[in-house]
Amino acid sequence: MTPKESCEFEMSRFFKRYFIFTSSSDPDELYNLLCSLCSSLEKYEIATCKKIGKNNKRYLALKALRNFYLHHSELLNSSKGIKSSDLGNIRAEVNLLCLLPLEVIERIIKDTKQEQTKRYIRETFIFYNNYVDIYPAIFNFAVDLYFLADEASLDISGDSYTEMTASINYEKKNNFAHYITGQIIPLSGILANDYIDKYVIDMEKRLQEENGFNLNTIRYSKLEKTPLEQLNSLSNADKKFIYKDLIETKAIQIHNDNLEKHFTENRPLTPIEQLVLHEHLKK
Repeated sequence: MTPKESCEFEMSRFFKRYFIFTSSSDPDELYNLLCSLCSSLEKYEIATCKKIGKNNKRYLALKALRNFYLHHSELLNSSKGIKSSDLGNIRAEVNLLCLLPLEVIERIIKDTKQEQTKRYIRETFIFYNNYVDIYPAIFNFAVDLYFLADEASLDISGDSYTEMTASINYEKKNNFAHYITGQIIPLSGILANDYIDKYVIDMEKRLQEENGFNLNTIRYSKLEKTPLEQLNSLSNADKKFIYKDLIETKAIQIHNDNLEKHFTENRPLTPIEQLVLHEHLKK
């Protein structure tokens, strides 16, 4: 194989393993995914003569996990999901979590020599009291690889890559962001840490729920609180996070007109997003 063909083969394997990972409770799938993830970028660098990895925060953070897996110990990861009945009561861009014990991540940080990688681990993973969610970094790196493959005109095969392409095109058409923050914000007054401890479900149960999942699950899910009550239950930090996220993901555009601020929507906003936005603009 030429370097380009080897890269195409490995990237095709990565996207296949990525979609297997998102629907599997087997901890070994994370190991397979991390190995293919690192190999994909290494072969991409050889095929394109471009040094991408040294500047990619997600890659360096996830590579540290792969190295720990290979040379030290198990990651003790578990895949979890948000119940479909909770989707109206929580602000989350995806309903999947890949949780690692906090002590495992702290050990990896301690054993990592590069200060830059230590910083990237804390920046790209989501830290909770007892767990660290690494799925947002995995999700976003899959998006990175997709655009790298597209930029280099690589021939990536398989249904998984086709599904990724359809998802990216849908986001482009509807002005949704390709990348996620991964931050979970409960809208019922409970802390995110407590929500994860008490309410997220195992992957098997999540997959069973998905068989009957449709858009009405979100639209007509029973809300624990009205949107206004949800707003009042949010901390100022959570409100600020949602407002900044709407701007950074280009969900809205803010305009100044005669010293008054107003906005235009680039995508439909949820009721809680609308309330946070209006409250912020009033201030």
